[in-house]
Amino acid sequence: MSYININEIEAGMVTAGEVKDIRGRVILGKGQTISEKHLRIFKMWGVSEANIEGVNKEDITKRTTEKIEPERHNALSEELERNFKHTDASSMVIKELRRLALIRSIRMEIDANAD
Repeated sequence: MSYININEIEAGMVTAGEVKDIRGRVILGKGQTISEKHLRIFKMWGVSEANIEGVNKEDITKRTTEKIEPERHNALSEELERNFKHTDASSMVIKELRRLALIRSIRMEIDANAD
C-alpha cells in the first residue's frame, strides 16, 4: 500500500484510505474500487495522488517499463544518467525524481508511437 500518482492509478485498484480533493473533501472512501468515472472525477477535482491497496511505486515502475522494448528502456535510462550526472545518487529525493523522469519518458515514448 502506497501513495500513487493519479496518472499511475488504474480502474480496478482499491483505495487504502480516503481520496480527498485539494481542499481536503472526501471524494471516495477507503476500501472502494476505483472506476474510470472515479479517475475522471479525481482529475477534475485536483486529486494528485491516492493511497492504493497492494500497489507500491516499484510495481508501477515495473509495469510501466515492461511496456517498451528493453533496448529503448536502456537508451532512456542512459539519457537520464547524463541528465542526473551532477546529482547525489544516494539522495532519496533524487532517486524518486529519476524514477518519475523514467516513467514520464516511457509514457511520452508510448504516446508518440501511438499516433
